[in-house]
Amino acid sequence: MTAGAPRRPPLDGRHFDAVVIGGGINGTGVARDAALRGLSVCLFEKGDYASGTSSRSTKIAHGGLRYLKHYEFGLVFESQRERHILGRLLPHLVWPQSFLYPVYDGDPDPLWKVRLGIAVYDLLAGFRNVERSRRLSPAGALAANPGLRREGLRGAVRYWDDRMDDARMCLENALSATRAGAECRSYTEVLDIEREHRGYRVRYRSCDGDEGSVSAAAVVNCGGPWGDEVARLAGLEGGKLRPTRGAHIVVPRLPLDDALILPTGPDDRVFFVIPWADRSLVGTTDTPFDGDPDAVEPTSEDVDYLLSAAARYLPHSGLSKESISFAYAGLRPLIAPDKPGVDAGAISRRHRVFVTPPAFVTLLGGKYTTYRHMAAEAVDRLLRVLGRPHVPSPTRKAPFFRETYPATPVMTDRLDLYRYLQGVYGPRAGEAFDFIAADERYTRRVVESSPVLAGQLAFALVREEARTLEDLVQRRTRLVWQPDFGPREAHAVLDVLAPLLGGRAAALREEADRLSHAPAWR
Repeated sequence: MTAGAPRRPPLDGRHFDAVVIGGGINGTGVARDAALRGLSVCLFEKGDYASGTSSRSTKIAHGGLRYLKHYEFGLVFESQRERHILGRLLPHLVWPQSFLYPVYDGDPDPLWKVRLGIAVYDLLAGFRNVERSRRLSPAGALAANPGLRREGLRGAVRYWDDRMDDARMCLENALSATRAGAECRSYTEVLDIEREHRGYRVRYRSCDGDEGSVSAAAVVNCGGPWGDEVARLAGLEGGKLRPTRGAHIVVPRLPLDDALILPTGPDDRVFFVIPWADRSLVGTTDTPFDGDPDAVEPTSEDVDYLLSAAARYLPHSGLSKESISFAYAGLRPLIAPDKPGVDAGAISRRHRVFVTPPAFVTLLGGKYTTYRHMAAEAVDRLLRVLGRPHVPSPTRKAPFFRETYPATPVMTDRLDLYRYLQGVYGPRAGEAFDFIAADERYTRRVVESSPVLAGQLAFALVREEARTLEDLVQRRTRLVWQPDFGPREAHAVLDVLAPLLGGRAAALREEADRLSHAPAWR
């Protein structure tokens, strides 16, 4: 266990109303919702929170503009509503972002059709957008986004959605669930799920070697891409999923004021170029996947596809494989369509909740933006199978944390630090400030290109359940996106964190050495 992290009571032999399996956004959302409704809950995640799909998204909370092509108006309305709720509850993690949809000669949709689609999108958003969409002439689009290709540009439409910090949103659900009384255990793998007279017995093993079992009246399968595997642990049939792989690349900031949504051809696929501080995020692909969910990585073909697609619209960007500072891929846990032969991009993003008697609840499909609504529906079903009276979900309004304030007044020379931490931690900024400001070494930047402080990594170890270097630099922060972060910088920060590492020090040092290994897509 990491030194400084609080010890928690053992689980072996305890009984819960429900065991939730999977610590992605759906699992942590279900655990939080269930705990807030008074259920006793235990959540198991075999890795870090959000270490699968939930930290490998395009990092936008959006209504799903392209779903309008498939007439999924209800899903778009629901997504717009949930996007607004997330922005209100987590304003430090969800930020308004303007998007530009440029239209060129030869694109699959003419300009009039794009204008009409975005007008409908605005209508479904209601009052929830920062601004209404605007039509831009070719000159107006190029003035704001000089990196765009000029030749053949017919015009553009600017509309609004949100960017989001996907990994930290999942983490805050886990921490808030714990605060509400749930037992959330990361790095704890479920080994077996056995039927018992009064429910289920779930055997587990943690990465520290702690092994045991808990009993529960119900099990909630939130395994995402691993959902079929979780079902098989309980002796049930899988086969409900048809996952697709989405890859992304991180490149230097491109000369664009807006985020871009761009079509890639006649197959209805689109990709995005999202500004993120001094970086730009380019993605995503949408290709069928039938391999091991634990072995999902971006391929050379994925990277070539994204570079080629970007070059079509950003011809002077000079992007190449050498421009890429980081790349990642994740799986969308889509539900297999009833009809064969449906293209990956056309599979519905709707979710479903299945119940297998007596009380095995499975939540599959859906999209990140609507996780709160999906979790509420899953807990509604859970209450029914448990025979409990219905209690409305409080998550539409319930704050994630109480506001914390620094123990002592923030002096003028520390105001910038406090404001920066407010932007990262929201209502927990006071707690983070007291922790980081207490040690001068903690207030130093890890690398010059990023505002991330050494103390944020220490805070993640002690207060945010981080265990590995990957947890620290990919999910609690995004230091791996920076080209000036490598083995030397990783070892330097581990020197500062040494008193907190305990028995994990050697493993983290080995991880730091591996940062120099060239990825397969180079």
